Parts: sequence; structure tokens; C-alpha cells
Amino acid sequence: MRFRWICSLALVLSTRAAHADDAIHSLTLDRAVALALAHNPDNQSAAEDVAIAEGGLRQAHAFANPSVFVGAIGTNLSPLAAPLPNQVGVAWSIPIGGKRAAGFAIARADVATAQASRATARRQLAFDVQAKFVGVLLDAAQLDFARSDQADVKETQALQEIRYKDGKIAYGELLKLRIQARAADDLVRQAELTLATDRAELAQLVGNGVLADDFAVVGELTPPAVDTVPTAAELYARALARRSDYQASLAGERSAAAAVTAARRQPIPDLGASVAYNRVPGEAGAIDLVLSVDVPIFDRNRGAIDQAQATRRKAALATASLQSQLRADAQKAVSAWETAHARLALYDDELLAAAKESLDITQHAYEAGRGSLLDYLDAETSYRAVTSAYRAAVADAVIAAAQLRFVAGEDSP
Repeated sequence: MRFRWICSLALVLSTRAAHADDAIHSLTLDRAVALALAHNPDNQSAAEDVAIAEGGLRQAHAFANPSVFVGAIGTNLSPLAAPLPNQVGVAWSIPIGGKRAAGFAIARADVATAQASRATARRQLAFDVQAKFVGVLLDAAQLDFARSDQADVKETQALQEIRYKDGKIAYGELLKLRIQARAADDLVRQAELTLATDRAELAQLVGNGVLADDFAVVGELTPPAVDTVPTAAELYARALARRSDYQASLAGERSAAAAVTAARRQPIPDLGASVAYNRVPGEAGAIDLVLSVDVPIFDRNRGAIDQAQATRRKAALATASLQSQLRADAQKAVSAWETAHARLALYDDELLAAAKESLDITQHAYEAGRGSLLDYLDAETSYRAVTSAYRAAVADAVIAAAQLRFVAGEDSP
């Protein structure tokens, strides 16, 4: 019993170890997007929607099955006499009035809608992965900076504690340094929480169980290069021509229009045809041919027609709403890029260099005995704030550049 228990435990541990070995430990942006497209369940669900629509198209081409009947008629019923059965036949309902063509149009439009929706889901997933990947890079950089700052503050505090005991600085200066040390500790905790949250969300986007718990993102936050920034009108025109979600909306309109046609043709009666062979003892065999149609007196499908027309109007309104949304997205994307680009240029050319120069001057003055500790701490705080804001500006610019491509529909994975 103990041996079997030990073997079972070893098997479980080896399985977990094998699973851990299969997990991804190093993650680049391109690999993150590829893994998400392969493993994200929402993306896989969109692919199944295409398979469902394609199955509907195949089914639309299928004819109704004929029915075969056998029976006993005439004098053979009582008393029973051979041959039994003495009637055999085939019946079939033949669709007429263009109902099959309308069904084909609906099914083809549904396939186009599903395919465009799948492309939209892939684009959105790729963009979300990129945004979260950039967020993790930023979080990691901010955490490293916060920890470095924490170490510097603690080192400075330890030295100033000694100087305070020797009576070289006032208690007010030491108190501010202690407060700054607590603030540095809090910034580290906040940065750790933000990083852990974004890592979990990135792992969720990529797919459950794909990434190792200790996976590392590989990449750098560098300012993006955008050669030519389109105007909002140009970006909107590109979106109408390339966006898969807009194409899905147009396909939905075509499907709704085909549904109206199908609803109007539905009252046209199908032609029922049956052929039967009858054999009565003592008489020659006979063949019966019967044609039948339903007479649309009571049900003319008016309710279904009204529903289909309302659905078509709703689909047109959805397209108009999407056009308005795309126009607004184009304006916001261009404005976001212009703001991010200007903000990044400001930090590159002015603020970052000025903050570093101010810190160096203040530190040199303090070390030479010509400045106060409080002035040095203020300069150090300003430099940390500017450096952190610069990194955030780089991340915003990367996302803004990606947003331009996303709105234009130029980022299909």
C-alpha cells in the first residue's frame, strides 16, 4: 500500500514538473501574440462561429428528403388477401418561388459575417496583448526604478541618522528623510502590485496554463517611429476600407436583407408530388400521380416579414452607429498620438535633462556644504517624478502608435 502511494505521488509530481517544463518562461511581444491567437479561448470561440456558419451554408444546399410509403387498399383490407402490401409510392416536396436562393444568400452572408467577426476578434486580441505587454514592460521598469530609489533613500537615511546623532543636522531635516523613506517603501509596494496584476492579465490573454508562473517579458520601451501621421479623415477612410468589424456589419446587413426576401417568399407554396403503384388481385396494376400545394389563405407570413424588415432596419442602424464610432475613434487616435508625441518630445528635449541637471547641481552643492538636505531631497523627488513620467510617456506613445494602426485596420495578425 505504501509503495503504491509513493508511486502515485511520484507520478503526480513528475506530471506537474513536465507541465512546468512545457510552460513558457521567456516571452517576446511577437510570441505573446502568436500564443494568444493559438490558445485564447475567446479567439477559438470566434473560429468555431465560422465553422457553425459554414455548416449552415452546407445545410442550405441540401434538399428535403423524399418519403416512401406502403399500404393496403381496396378489397384486400377485408378479408385480408394477398398481395399485402399492395401499394407502394414516393412523395417529395419541391421548393419553388426562390426560397432556396434566398436561403443561400442568408447562409453566405452569415459565413462572411462570421469570418469578419473572427478577424475582428483576432485584431482586438492582438492589440490587447500588445497593450498589456507594454504595460508589463513599463511596470517592470517602474518597479526597478522604485527599488533603486528605495535603496538610495535608505542609504541616505542611514547616513543622516548618524549625522543627526552627531548634531550635524536638524531634526526637521531627518524627519523629512524618514517620511521620504516611508513613501519610497509605499511606491515599491504599489509597483509590485501593479506589475503582478498586469502579469496576471497578460497570462489570461495568452491562455490559461501557457505561461510559467515566473515568466519574463523580453523587450524594451523605446519611442515608436511613425513616418507620416494621417489626418482623422484619412484614418476614417482607411477604417471603412479595411476594418473587419465594419465588413462584418455590412455582411450582417446583407444577411438581414436576404432574410426579408426569404420571409416574403415563404408563403409561396411548395409543390408536393407523389407517385404510387397499386396492385389489386384480378385487376391490372395502376399508377397514381398526385400534385398538391398549400393554399396561403390564413398564414401569409406577415408577422415574420415584419420581423425581418425590422431586423434589416436595425442592421442598417448598427452600421451607421459603427461608422460614427469609427469616425470618433479616428479623431481620438490622431489626437492621442499628437499628444503623446508632443509629450515625449518635451521630456526628451527639456524636462528630463533639466531635472537631471538640477539634481546634479543640488547634490554637488549639498556635498560641498553649500546646500541643505531638504533642497537635495526635493531635487531628488522631482527627478524621480520626471523620470517615471518619461517612461510612462514612452509607453503611451507606443500604445498611441499601435492605436493608429488598429483604427485604420492595418494591424491584422
